[in-house]
Amino acid sequence: MCLAQVFYIVIILFSSIFLFSSFRNFDATFRC
Repeated sequence: MCLAQVFYIVIILFSSIFLFSSFRNFDATFRC
């Protein structure tokens, strides 16, 4: 594995975690 692939995988992981957390906050605000 080269460095670019590792960097790409880390970016995908961080973006998916950020999207998941923001989606949970979005769901909580609408649920009240």
